[in-house]
Amino acid sequence: AKAMHLDSELPLAYLALGMVRYNPRDMQALIDNAKHAVALQPTSDALLMLGFCLAEVGFIDEARRYSDEAVAMDPLSFLPACARAVADLLAGDFSGATERMLAARERFAPREAFSGWWAAQCLAYSGRDVEAHELYRQVADMEVGFWSDHCALFQRALEQDRDGVLELLEKSDYRKAAETDEQYPIHIANALTLVGEIDEALRWIPHAIDFGFLNYQFLSQHNRFLVPLRGDARFEQLMDLARQKQDAFRV
Repeated sequence: AKAMHLDSELPLAYLALGMVRYNPRDMQALIDNAKHAVALQPTSDALLMLGFCLAEVGFIDEARRYSDEAVAMDPLSFLPACARAVADLLAGDFSGATERMLAARERFAPREAFSGWWAAQCLAYSGRDVEAHELYRQVADMEVGFWSDHCALFQRALEQDRDGVLELLEKSDYRKAAETDEQYPIHIANALTLVGEIDEALRWIPHAIDFGFLNYQFLSQHNRFLVPLRGDARFEQLMDLARQKQDAFRV
């Protein structure tokens, strides 16, 4: 607020305001402020944030456009390329997402846990479970904290290790993080569904929708891990809610 008072056309201030508003579940404010920042002066940070979040909301064409601009502006960094791959992932283009993500990881971040997580996710959504499992294991063995915990969770889920999944959720900070995020609840729901914990999986999806993951097409049509939930009245009600929220969203 002080920065905007000193300079009402400072792009970084608008992006910062959007991030502040995003934290308490206001995805609309994040996107509105990021778009204003881009209109004043495009930066790769604002563009990739728009690309990533618009994909989560379900506006794929716009997500691809903004993330393509981020890549063009900053072609030698992992995050813009990651945002572009995530746009394909959340559109259900898993082969395209996997190709992009693996290439970006190899070129820019071959040993980072964060890039390993996203590459393993793309492989898993593509049905390349053996490769995904191996990459999850490699990142889990790094033992670098949060992203290693992510990968350990999915490693056990792909192994159908119900006790291992539940133990990791109990011992790590994953549930706590997922209570205030739009992506992590989907990851938990995926893992729980894989090991047959349907009721708890369904309890996490409202958290994702509440924090702005409105891409019901991805959840209801493309996400292979949630197939067992389709047809359940509780799941279908949640998809109706996400659809209503997406329809009301302004881009």
